[in-house]
Amino acid sequence: MELFKRKNSKCWWYDFAVRGERYRGSTKETNKTAAQAKAARLLTDIAESRNLHCGKKAPLLSNFADRFLVYVVNAKLADNSKRYLQCGWKLLEQTRIIGMRMSNIRTEDIDALTFPGSAYNVNCALKTLRRMLNLAHEWGLIGGVPRIKLMKEIGRSIRLDEEAERKLLAYARQPLRAT
Repeated sequence: MELFKRKNSKCWWYDFAVRGERYRGSTKETNKTAAQAKAARLLTDIAESRNLHCGKKAPLLSNFADRFLVYVVNAKLADNSKRYLQCGWKLLEQTRIIGMRMSNIRTEDIDALTFPGSAYNVNCALKTLRRMLNLAHEWGLIGGVPRIKLMKEIGRSIRLDEEAERKLLAYARQPLRAT
């Protein structure tokens, strides 16, 4: 790792390579010791794959969606799983999070999202977002993935048979009586 000062710059700069890829930039430190510590942390993070994204901007979620949807179509997934992820994207598409860079999406941003419908809809969107973020991480586009908490889904407690449904419909069609 090389640490140097550029002409007309008060800050120290780093220059090193990890797995054949060169990393170069400013430490934004004027103290050499602090600059060495910062550059060493960065080198360690990159070497341990915690900061794969150094120097490149993460894509916007809306831009990544194109690649994600192509992946979903071509992946070896059951048709229902593909449909589930596509529906999840349609729900996410209606939120403000699509304009955010994937590296800037935090747990508090995700917790603030609202979706129409039941907990099933919310979880569909959140599971899709989680899959998108994990893929971006696997593909080296972002350094980490925030935790995503799902909502508790409540299943059906009763199932109506044809006779019970017929009785309920007959009752529902009766005019309301004034009391």
